Amino acid sequence: SCDNEYFLITCPEYLVIKSHTDILVQEQELNRYEIMHLTSLLIGSNYAQSSNLRENDWFEHDLLVSKIINLYSKYYQLNLNQDRTLYESLLTHLRPTMYRLLNHIPVSDMDYRLIQQQFPKEYDVMKQVLTELNFFTGEQQDQDETALLTLHFKAAINRCEKSNTKKKNILIICSHGYGTSRLLEQQLSDTYDVNVLDCIPFHYLKQYELIQQVDIIVTTIDSL
Repeated sequence: SCDNEYFLITCPEYLVIKSHTDILVQEQELNRYEIMHLTSLLIGSNYAQSSNLRENDWFEHDLLVSKIINLYSKYYQLNLNQDRTLYESLLTHLRPTMYRLLNHIPVSDMDYRLIQQQFPKEYDVMKQVLTELNFFTGEQQDQDETALLTLHFKAAINRCEKSNTKKKNILIICSHGYGTSRLLEQQLSDTYDVNVLDCIPFHYLKQYELIQQVDIIVTTIDSL
């Protein structure tokens, strides 16, 4: 359409491709429609950086991303609104997604069923959110695009759950001196995701003030 043609020739991608056609082809020049086609493919890919997208209010991406995250947090019952990585990744993802949908460009090498089977809850919530926001202009929801967005939220959920997991508090009791205790502390910290509260000698255990905070006692003593 004329609107889409105007959009393409005014995109920075079009100007970049046009100024570097000599790199793409050496024997003949690309015509206007060939450059437009390459521009369309580039915009439909996920190459874009979020820093560039903030300057473009196309489809009010900032607002839409916030709505998607807010609704997903509500239905999944996990607050992801403060996840800056999720926000940035969705902002980057949204522009090529919108362009693919408007121009009926399918997602290449994508099978939504794999995502749906592996992350059923995450996928269903994503589907619910997109339906409520009328994200898809057609009668049917694009399941491949839904799956791609699901992956962004699955990564955010993993980050959130990892940050909320309480580290076990470890108390080290050693009978062979301070140096041995510190070596054991270093080995535990390097191998496990734990919080070493302290290294103390056995005779100090009964008067240790933080004993109620200890989850696990690690010792080199045969019996306490």
